[in-house]
Amino acid sequence: STGRRMSIILEAEEHILSQQDGKERYLREVTSLSKAYALAKSRDEAKEIAADVAFFQAVRARLAKFDLQVTGQQKKEFEDVVRGMVESAVSPDGIINLLDQAGLEKPTVDIFSDQFMGEVRDMKQKNVAIELLKKLLNDQIKIRFKRNAVVSKAFSERLVDAINQYNRKSVTALEMLELLLEISKEVNAESNRGNELGLTETEKAFYDALLVNKSARELMGDEKLMIIARELVQRVKRSTTIDWTIRQSAKDKVKLEVKRVLRFHKYPPDDEPRATEVVLEQAELHAGELVN
Repeated sequence: STGRRMSIILEAEEHILSQQDGKERYLREVTSLSKAYALAKSRDEAKEIAADVAFFQAVRARLAKFDLQVTGQQKKEFEDVVRGMVESAVSPDGIINLLDQAGLEKPTVDIFSDQFMGEVRDMKQKNVAIELLKKLLNDQIKIRFKRNAVVSKAFSERLVDAINQYNRKSVTALEMLELLLEISKEVNAESNRGNELGLTETEKAFYDALLVNKSARELMGDEKLMIIARELVQRVKRSTTIDWTIRQSAKDKVKLEVKRVLRFHKYPPDDEPRATEVVLEQAELHAGELVN
């Protein structure tokens, strides 16, 4: 049955992920197998092992599906392999559940809901759950914070750090799962933080740029930094032109305005150069809203 096929693929994936460098070694060897098989598939000896090769490729597709380095085109190719394994079968639970079992995209998935987090915790294959959550988290960070380089970088670094800990065996599979779920909660909370503070998306981006310096937050406080962020948005708006991101002279004018605001409010001078550059980086991500 389809359900049993998918269960076997998941069990194989779990076994591979539990081995030392299992994922990397498996992907490498099945790639070699696939190349050799493609050269010899017309021979009778190759035809005899066609089902075995298809199984190995389906497991490879699952593993590669959740690899953070895989491109969109590769992802589609991997999905086609898994879909081919189940295309003639009928799922009693419907197509959405079938695609989910196969590791393909569901039409919608809220990875921050209590229900989804509960389902991930209850998965028998903990290593598979970790691979799934790593990929979903990485995608959500890119989507939710694509116009906030500061927050995107911070969460990306936390995710990479967690992955490195897990790869070094510094944390168990259960600990890694809880660590990823905790990051998921924080990503969700951060997505709503601008509204809670009463800041627009652009003001929040500037506020986060100022917030990177912990001493600035301790010395000036959140309220003061929000005032500076709002003023920066207004001053930058007044000094921008439609081509300010591509003309150096126009960019220098905006940079000067940022420095003036920071100096007026006595932002820690030792961190002013960094803050100025980060505010400019954030401003470029919001260029459309800032053009005068």
